[in-house]
Amino acid sequence: MNVKWIKQNLNVVLAVSAFVVLLIAAIWLQQRASGQRTQIEAALDEQAAQLRRLLSAKPFPSRENIEVLRQDYERLAQQYQALTQAVSRSSIQVPELRPVTFSQQLTKTLDRLARDAKNAHVATPPDFAFGFSRYVQALPARNLPEAEQKRVLGLLYKQLAVIEKLSELLFSNRVLGIAQIRRVEVEPGSASPEALDATITTDPNALYQTLPFEFEFTCNTGTLRAFLNSLSQSDWFFAVRTLKVESEKGAGGGGTTGDKPQPADGGKLLVTARISLVEFPAAAQPPAP
Repeated sequence: MNVKWIKQNLNVVLAVSAFVVLLIAAIWLQQRASGQRTQIEAALDEQAAQLRRLLSAKPFPSRENIEVLRQDYERLAQQYQALTQAVSRSSIQVPELRPVTFSQQLTKTLDRLARDAKNAHVATPPDFAFGFSRYVQALPARNLPEAEQKRVLGLLYKQLAVIEKLSELLFSNRVLGIAQIRRVEVEPGSASPEALDATITTDPNALYQTLPFEFEFTCNTGTLRAFLNSLSQSDWFFAVRTLKVESEKGAGGGGTTGDKPQPADGGKLLVTARISLVEFPAAAQPPAP
């Protein structure tokens, strides 16, 4: 290479070198842009194909989609109905009531429970009203508007039915005695020692409804176990919310309604049980196709 010539034509050499570098850079940028263009075009083609598929599909709601939803709803309703039948094989049906008719029903029920307690040798306090002492001498819901009266009488009827059911289970399992029964007050008025500080859930849109009670009774270990087992086997769905058990070692069984043998385990249990009736509203019928 002629170094002298390069020195004499240095400016030309630099200009040509710069041109070559710029040319190479331009070619590289063009190829890079071409590759990006190919990727963008491929992505646009894919999105265009997806748009064509969406445009060619039947718009929602189609008759086919409505039919699928209807069938799904029917299956869900059937499954829910099967579930409610499995966990609650019966429910309390409330008849048409008036204050006088409920008072008559209450009197008959309390007389029957007192007689059954005596026959089963289950001790109860004197003049025990099984949670309804408020209505022994007074008519319920007498001064309430008709709609409110119907609601109150319906809840009282259910409470009476549940207390009768649970009391009979206590009798049949041979507890030693029933000391107190508390229920939620459903009618405004003065506070009662039998009032239970709890809430009745009656929302018609809820999956289930609860009616809470509290029973204080004495028993031994075997009778408590038998009573709890009978709750699980009942045709009504009972849930034991809380169970407080205290022991009195060596205490006898007896009571005011008759003699009873000593507990087999030599001790007496003082039990406070918070028990709720759980009812499942009837499942809504699916719409006709």
